[in-house]
Amino acid sequence: SQPTSSAGSICELSEEPKGEKLVGFARLYSGSIRVGQRLYVMGPKYDPKYPKKHVSEIVVQSLYLIMGRDLESLDEVCAGNVFGIGGLEGHILKNGTLASTLEDARNMAGVKMETSPIVRVALEPEDPTEMDKLVEGLRLLNQADPCVEVLVQETGEHVILTAGELHLERCLRDLKERFAKIEIHASEPIVPFRESIVRADLAVNKEKEGVMVPRGRVEIKINSKLMTLKVQTVPLPTRVTEFLTKHSASIKAVVDEKIAKKNHKREDDDDEETGDASPLNANNLLNTEELEQQLRHEFAEAKKEGGPFTSLWDDIVDHIWAFGPRRIGSNLLINRIPGYVRKPFFQVDSKKSTEVAVDHADEVIKVDDDNDALSILDVDFHIHTGFQLTTLTGPLCAEPMTGVCYIVQGVEFHPEELVSSNGEQVDVRSRLHTVQGQVIAAAKEAYRQGFLDWSPRLLLAMYTCDIQANAEVLGRVYGVISKRKGKIVSEDLKDGTSFWQIKALLPVIESFGFSDEIRKRTSGAASPQLVFSGFDLLDEDPFWVPTTEEELEDLGEKADKENLARKYMDTVRKRKGMFVEKKLVEHAEKQRTLKKN
Repeated sequence: SQPTSSAGSICELSEEPKGEKLVGFARLYSGSIRVGQRLYVMGPKYDPKYPKKHVSEIVVQSLYLIMGRDLESLDEVCAGNVFGIGGLEGHILKNGTLASTLEDARNMAGVKMETSPIVRVALEPEDPTEMDKLVEGLRLLNQADPCVEVLVQETGEHVILTAGELHLERCLRDLKERFAKIEIHASEPIVPFRESIVRADLAVNKEKEGVMVPRGRVEIKINSKLMTLKVQTVPLPTRVTEFLTKHSASIKAVVDEKIAKKNHKREDDDDEETGDASPLNANNLLNTEELEQQLRHEFAEAKKEGGPFTSLWDDIVDHIWAFGPRRIGSNLLINRIPGYVRKPFFQVDSKKSTEVAVDHADEVIKVDDDNDALSILDVDFHIHTGFQLTTLTGPLCAEPMTGVCYIVQGVEFHPEELVSSNGEQVDVRSRLHTVQGQVIAAAKEAYRQGFLDWSPRLLLAMYTCDIQANAEVLGRVYGVISKRKGKIVSEDLKDGTSFWQIKALLPVIESFGFSDEIRKRTSGAASPQLVFSGFDLLDEDPFWVPTTEEELEDLGEKADKENLARKYMDTVRKRKGMFVEKKLVEHAEKQRTLKKN
């Protein structure tokens, strides 16, 4: 018989003198499995088209019957059983598929978690010489917990992502007591935000130097005055932003396919545990044609809804230059440069094996440029780079953007501006690298100015909070949720009982200590369940101050009402070491004496 089993997750179940022993939790779908048998391990990214990739061979070292916390050794397991298996160390990170043969074997790996890890914490050992123990402990934790994610930042920091406060506490305790067995210093929990723009009550046009121009339009020259970049910034329709956010995995698949076709090789740019390319997950992705058609449909529906930007959505899909950030986000870079025509983004060409893509110029169809000194082809990649960098770190608090559309409307060159100190004309080509660096800086500044021309908004990471409580403690539950800036979505009385089922949305940034507080206020009668649900717009301008006579009369010059968006923005900026606009001394004539012990 040919066994086919799916090792759903790797769990720590027993301890040896050397340390922890990892035992796989598996289910056998067909055949039987015995100790000493040789099996193939297929990772989440295994594809039968490439049978030599993401596959390895193992020998089954031990089999166990799992009985609660105890393990009973077995020699053989038959189909239909759930069991423990040893000998998978170094072959499976979190999940995989085991089979006795690769012929007609189906890759069943891929475990979809109900919640996404959202709370991020940086770790370091109390004793710097024990860093290797921390790294080994993080490796074991990553295998033992299917929900946690372990990352190494570009700065060299070791970071773990957890589902919430309770999960974070458990992970830190396991690291200290079982896996790393050292004292660990953890940073304050880091919660992500998103940055976006809305029209609010702003006029579509504004006066600039005595002329009415569209809001969000920016013209900027690079430092050497050699080039002028014209960009218009507009907010994307809500339905389009939601569509792009929902189908980011499909966009990534299109980008990966374009890269693979250019380089004539299969790209393996993700870690094995992501499983993005597994057949199980691939069934949920839209192909290139479906993605293009549905995106056109969303823009068509947005155009029917009306608004000041309907004319901009005409054939916009044909002019998409890139998505961002990281080429897969919910922001668009649109090419409207006269005389510069690129291939449609969703057109993926198949090249012959003898053809090799040299650079990004393969995406360009036509360039009308009479200037021999400098061409759009010399700077187009750097305009795109500025877009990716800006959408990754927005101007509010260096968090990723969402729902912003940048339309590049023109690029003008002025080679006559480049002269030496003695007034002679300088060859532009000799300064090309300097010019390209200036283009990136100018593009970033243009995108930043266009963003701030509209009414900026923060998007908060949100939990869906489910609470079951009786009528006696209902008011206290509402009080705690309101205090934490949450909002009630629904409340239903369960038939035949005296219990109410409450569903609410709670900002992740306000959730720390929420469970303990609600249990204390209700004397243990209510217990919340928190699941990450996505990002929600906080409809408050972080730069708003009272300006009209009515606002000044109601709120005063300092605005008695706390600006929540400004508070969150300043908190993140402080954490990142960015400038915070805050008055340290409001009354210079008053003395403040601080006593320090």
